[in-house]
Amino acid sequence: MPRLLASVLLCVVLPWPQNANTYRKRTPEDDACERDPQLCLWKNIKKALIGPNGAEYFETSMKGALLPPLQGKVVRLDPVVAPRIIVLAVEDGTTPDATLKFDKRLPGKVKAGAELIFEGVPQSYTTSPFMVVFDVDRDHLQGWPKANR
Repeated sequence: MPRLLASVLLCVVLPWPQNANTYRKRTPEDDACERDPQLCLWKNIKKALIGPNGAEYFETSMKGALLPPLQGKVVRLDPVVAPRIIVLAVEDGTTPDATLKFDKRLPGKVKAGAELIFEGVPQSYTTSPFMVVFDVDRDHLQGWPKANR
């Protein structure tokens, strides 16, 4: 799997200003990105995907590339015990927007609302409802209870 560095992805999602020497006043969004860069990255990915060139962006910049770590809360497991699919809410903690697919079932289970961190390879997406489907290797999942591994 190719590795896509966060800085490269951010440069694609957040293009460098045309005149980089121009002073720009900090915005509340800048502060939010410093506090939670993972969430900021996710929001910028979503903005690019639901934009007018979303399909092109997905095909050229995301599909097949290992994205940097993202964090979300569990919305549901499929099946509930030993899942192969985990649906997460990345942006707001309640609205499903990321589906993690594993090649083998994960042992055990977690409760809805549990926080997981993952690195995944995007395979597809939809804009309405917004959902990105990732292939995830079990070694790239953090937060799954150790007793269940």
